[in-house]
Amino acid sequence: SPAARRRRGLKPLEEARTGERLVVVSLFERDRKLLEYLDGAGIRPGVRLEVVSATELRCGRRRIHLEAAAGPKVWVKAE
Repeated sequence: SPAARRRRGLKPLEEARTGERLVVVSLFERDRKLLEYLDGAGIRPGVRLEVVSATELRCGRRRIHLEAAAGPKVWVKAE
C-alpha cells in the first residue's frame, strides 16, 4: 500500500524536488501503454535519476521528459 511504501522511506516521483538525486524502486501500474512508455524512457527499478524540473529528469547524460500521469506511478528513494 502507499502508506507501507512511505514507511519504508519511498515517495512517488511526482513529489520529488528539483535537484534531488533518486533511485527508482518500483513501478505501480497495470496500464500496459504507460509501462511501455516508462520502459522506453529508461525508467525502471534500479535506475538513478536527477530531477531537473517538474517534468524533466536526467539519467546519466540522457534527459527524459516525463508525462504527468507517470509521476504518481513511479516510486523512488533518495540516492
